[in-house]
Order: sequence, then C-alpha cells, then structure tokens
Amino acid sequence: MSKFLIPIDASNVRKIIPVGQDITHSILMNIVFNNYRGTVYNYITHVLVTSQGLAWTKIDWKKNEELVFTPWNEAELIKPAQIYLIRGFIAFPLGDKVDPKEIDIKYAWNFYIETMSNAVTYYQDEVNKLPEKSESKEIRTKRAKFSKFVRTFTKKVESVKKKAKKKGYIE
Repeated sequence: MSKFLIPIDASNVRKIIPVGQDITHSILMNIVFNNYRGTVYNYITHVLVTSQGLAWTKIDWKKNEELVFTPWNEAELIKPAQIYLIRGFIAFPLGDKVDPKEIDIKYAWNFYIETMSNAVTYYQDEVNKLPEKSESKEIRTKRAKFSKFVRTFTKKVESVKKKAKKKGYIE
C-alpha cells in the first residue's frame, strides 16, 4: 500500500506535526461536520498521519480554518472506514481520490490496520517508559489511558484483520 499518495507539502498541515514524529501517510480525507442543528458540511482536506495521531485542517461553518493535531488516544471513535476526530467532525479516508463517492473500502481497511498497528506500538512503548507505580497522579492517569488504548486497539486490530481476510481485503 502506497503511504504517500499526496505530496507531504500539499498543504500547511505539516507545521503542526509535533517535533520528532515521523509521517507515515499523506492522504486525502473527506471531513463531514455536523453542527448538531441538522446542518451538515462536507470538505476534502489533506491529512498527515503519524503513529501518534493525525494532522488535518478543521473548517467550521463560518469557513474559518484551523490546523489541528488529534492524537489517536483522543479521537472519539476509530473504525476501518471512519474516524470520529472531535465533536462533530468525522473523517473518511479517501487515499488519493477526490470524490467522496469513490471510497476504496479495501484501502480504508488496510489504512486502519496499518495505522492502528503503528499507534499500538507507539503507545505500548510509551507505557513501557512510564513507571508502573508512581507517586504522581498525572503519570498514573497517563499510564492508565495509554494502557487502555493499547488493550482496546490490540483486540480491535486483530478483529479487523480477521474480518478483512474474510472479506478479501487483505491476504
């Protein structure tokens, strides 16, 4: 699977990637924004993905643009073909397609498996760096959140791999 379907410098989202993070994917995503009043807005944006999260452009109903980095463990919900980034914003991976109707489901499932496997590895390394028992409540909370993410997504990635094999999306 090609990881850099769109040039990394296709937009200015690279500016908000935290220092030291390696970009694993450069793709387009269809972002759907629901303002919970019945109005839905769609736009396509360039997204850079790392093992720690994804950088994207948030456009609100007033057309204000904001660069956002969403860590994987702070995303509301992550599924093979959709990512609930933050309240009201849902992302659908398109790869290099510019038409949201052309979602390549095989690409979306492979993207999920690869991306979330990288995220699990990163967060497991972070858990291992933190002391098991600490006086600091902040460190204990961080370790617990990261550990929960690792447990949850280790199971989910395995489940998605089984389903993807069954459906013929991966070998």
